[in-house]
Amino acid sequence: MRRTTTWMVLGLVTMGLGFMTWVSRSRAEESLAPLPLSEAVGIALVNNPTVGSARASTRVAQIRLRQTAATWLPTLNYSFTEQRNFTRGTTKVTQEDASVLRVPQRDYGTLERSNFGLAQLIYDFQRTTNQIRAARHEFKATRFSEDVRRAQTILDVHLAYVSVLLAQRLLRIARETTAHRQELLEHVIKLFKGGLRAKFDVSRAQVDYKSARLAEVSAEAAIAKSRFELNAALGVPYLPDRPLVDILDTPPRFKNPELVVQHALARRPETQAATARVRAAKATLRSAKATYLPRVTGTGTYAHTDGTAGPGDEWLVAMEASVPLFDLGQTRLQVQMEQAHLKQNQEDLRAQQNSVVLEVRQRLVDVEEGRARIEEARGLVEQAQENLDLARQRYEAGLGRIIDVTDAQLNWTNSRQALDRAKADLHSAIARVERAAHLYPPEYFPRKKKEPAAPAAVGPELDHQPDPPTLRTVRALGGTLSRPPGP
Repeated sequence: MRRTTTWMVLGLVTMGLGFMTWVSRSRAEESLAPLPLSEAVGIALVNNPTVGSARASTRVAQIRLRQTAATWLPTLNYSFTEQRNFTRGTTKVTQEDASVLRVPQRDYGTLERSNFGLAQLIYDFQRTTNQIRAARHEFKATRFSEDVRRAQTILDVHLAYVSVLLAQRLLRIARETTAHRQELLEHVIKLFKGGLRAKFDVSRAQVDYKSARLAEVSAEAAIAKSRFELNAALGVPYLPDRPLVDILDTPPRFKNPELVVQHALARRPETQAATARVRAAKATLRSAKATYLPRVTGTGTYAHTDGTAGPGDEWLVAMEASVPLFDLGQTRLQVQMEQAHLKQNQEDLRAQQNSVVLEVRQRLVDVEEGRARIEEARGLVEQAQENLDLARQRYEAGLGRIIDVTDAQLNWTNSRQALDRAKADLHSAIARVERAAHLYPPEYFPRKKKEPAAPAAVGPELDHQPDPPTLRTVRALGGTLSRPPGP
């Protein structure tokens, strides 16, 4: 009996400690500062592993460029050789009486040689210069690829952020729906006990209440999943659930469709990376063609020898010119391969430009569609609220059926969800437009050195006040974007 009491006390203490830990953790999370979208993007650009991998790749390309440029630097070599030999044998010696005498012979020898060599490439008809140019353009392409990864991370964070906000709003709607249906169930039970309603009304209200509870459970799970996606995009899987700043009701900045396509072609890092690869392929082709031309190298050596015969010094200064005469077609095939590589990169650039224009146009249509959906959803919410009020009044007056009330509640819930989804889709569409046209602040893409020929910066001319959205504006925008972009 005493042992049982002890175990019960220990169990209660453990439960109490667990409850206190849960309460303290909940309070700590509630006391956390809100996480704005800009801070979330900053966290992702520092902690996301894909951004870190792209940053390391850029560093590798930079080191490779320096390694290629080091070809013009002189090379100094030192070598030391030590030799020791021993020879044993016999030597025939002819004496005065013409007899041959075999005399044993042993020979010891030593040789120490120190050699310093200096070599310097003087001229190779732009072969090495074009290799350096190709490496420089490859470095730029890799750096633009890092920008691609950064831009994609910004988009992933933005979409995950909006997804969490939408999930929170849908949970709020689900809770309000559950509260309304619970209130209706209690009211129907009172009317049934008073003999004013049939058992079917109670059963229907119970089914609708359970369905609302089930939808609430799904909404709770959706928040957890969207939080996991946001943390994964940030690169911090165990980040505390800081409250987010609700931006769905904040009107986003709209871009001028006629200028977005032009800026996309000039600023998109994928296009810039493809352009850099074309330039690198051209430089590599010129370097391959220069293999047909001579190569001039200057060399200088100093050697110090110390051996059995005594010490000695040796100096040598030479100029060497090597001219390729015949290599069984290896150089010719290398040139042909680089020509094909250049053609491939040029076609990849064209495909990338077409893909950018297509993506931007589609995203702009999504924005206009989102604006039109919001306007229609607002009217739908107002009408659904009025319909719900009328259905309740008719049911309480005994003129309507409970099915009419539950249908009106369902329409009210669906209309509010449609409005919040339209707001979230509009912000997501704006985020995709910014990604498609690379309309990001420059501080998201740091550079150690200023680019000599930077594309046009994002200015206020991109922002404009769009016309009120209607069903016709979507079609009108499609016709505008079908024309080729201006210069």
